[in-house]
Amino acid sequence: RAARTDDVADTIDYGPLIALVGDVVERSSFRLLESIAGTIADRVLESTPADAVTVRVRKLAVPVDADLDWAQVEIRRERTRPA
Repeated sequence: RAARTDDVADTIDYGPLIALVGDVVERSSFRLLESIAGTIADRVLESTPADAVTVRVRKLAVPVDADLDWAQVEIRRERTRPA
């Protein structure tokens, strides 16, 4: 809606989202990028009025035997609606 109205009241404040991501990454231990992205997506849907969220997590210095600059995963989650 914010893209249509150009009104800050129709968007979600990025400040708390940044804090949420920091909390997830700093207070938890993950082995998989998918787990980090999924946890962040779930927390965003739990704590905001967003109908959907897309989370992209990128890791530099990937510990694999390949010439990669980074590895990345992207997860999209939508709020479930009662039937």
